[in-house]
Amino acid sequence: MIFYLAITPTIVDLKTITLADYGILAALTVVVLFAVLVPYLALAAKARWFLKSPRALKTLNRTAAGFMIGAAAAIAARQ
Repeated sequence: MIFYLAITPTIVDLKTITLADYGILAALTVVVLFAVLVPYLALAAKARWFLKSPRALKTLNRTAAGFMIGAAAAIAARQ
């Protein structure tokens, strides 16, 4: 939400905005946030269901560890 407040002055002249325009911007912000966040919620629910299995959780932990090792190796190789 703070992002939208920060970017609004570059898109809309705040001296000419009316109460109706403010209402439209607020409604549009809610619609956009809803459209963006609902898929994340759906994916999180699916991931929660999937990660109830100890085998899946073990695989996730090993994959994350592999990525961390790779990142550490990349950082060490740059030095």
